[in-house]
Amino acid sequence: MLYDNCGKYIEEIINKDAENRKLLHRTIIIDGMDSMSETVVFLLKENNIENIVLVDDEKRGEVWNDIQVQGVKEVLETIDEPQNYCIIVTDYQKGSNIINDIETSFPNLKECIWDLSYITMNKLPNIYAEEDYGRQIELRRCQEIQLEVLQFFTSFCEENHLRYFLDYGTLLGAVRHKGFIPWDDDIDIAMPVDDYLRLGKIFPKDADFFWDSMFNEGVQDYTISTLSKIKSKKMLTEFRSFPIRTMTGIGIDIFPLCGYPKDYDDQMRYMDEFGYWTRCWKEKIVIPYGTEKYSKKEHMNMFQKMNEIMLRYPYDESEYIGVGYFGYDKPKATDDTRVMLKKWYDEYILCDFETMKCRVPIGYHEVLRKWYGDYTVLPPREQQKPHGIFKVYMNENKNINRVWN
Repeated sequence: MLYDNCGKYIEEIINKDAENRKLLHRTIIIDGMDSMSETVVFLLKENNIENIVLVDDEKRGEVWNDIQVQGVKEVLETIDEPQNYCIIVTDYQKGSNIINDIETSFPNLKECIWDLSYITMNKLPNIYAEEDYGRQIELRRCQEIQLEVLQFFTSFCEENHLRYFLDYGTLLGAVRHKGFIPWDDDIDIAMPVDDYLRLGKIFPKDADFFWDSMFNEGVQDYTISTLSKIKSKKMLTEFRSFPIRTMTGIGIDIFPLCGYPKDYDDQMRYMDEFGYWTRCWKEKIVIPYGTEKYSKKEHMNMFQKMNEIMLRYPYDESEYIGVGYFGYDKPKATDDTRVMLKKWYDEYILCDFETMKCRVPIGYHEVLRKWYGDYTVLPPREQQKPHGIFKVYMNENKNINRVWN
């Protein structure tokens, strides 16, 4: 992949104003934990600024960069003289709303607010914006090319006796639309963890598709995703995992299904462990990626750690299963857990997906209800849009082949 770490642009913006605000002599309160604030914490600590307080009621108790996140109320109780503080806001909509409480209780503190919410990926320099990647294509053409990847993947799984299932939006598309959700921009696959790990070992390195995976040790740059992905080399698009901007292909995301313990509290602790390591992955790998603070050895060590954790509860012996990887903190579900009954995935049926017939879990109805509620109802029109990609180009420039390194 081609990538650019935008942290350097953010650091340049911050440094222009940091000295005037005397950050070394103030307590820095960061309002709301999002990708921008996480990056700001990393950059401040890189500049030897340690007096940082993180505020977010929803993430209270979590640890980021060795700092425990606090709630709004407990931070407000510690505030005294305004000149002792600098309050950084990275997103007014997603923040913890401590600003509203400050304006009510400490009006003089308004002068201490440092608004960084204007710093977005759209406004940062984009070194790839003007390069000639080829002609731009529509979403439907993008989906048609992804079908080629899916055809290869399903055939490979059949030949090698690997279990797989359409899942998430792709499962929803198969059941509700008999193909892609009209506005969907990728393909989601789930595999029992043993099959997932075996796929990593046997996937052909000379395939016509790019094996964007930590299992692919032949690449120059490790992927920043802990998931394995199979991407078409025919098209390119920009992806963002703040603060990393990448130019890469589009194709299949493969999610490992892990065994989970039977006890609810143990399930939650297991999910929390994945959440903890997700934050470590973002802090130690993604944010410093490509800088002097990045370690390729640590990158691989954390990936191997993830694989060990995923195997803790044997999949085929478990009554409960769920997705497990270093990638997100909170489950996207209608309840408070990503855990499902394994019997929903014990068998498969074939379901129409565009011109193909693909495997879906026998309990697809229960799976879809868990993730989407009443999945037969279309979302509001304003939500019917791609969620991951930007402009998509046919890869017609042979010089761009360095993407597949």
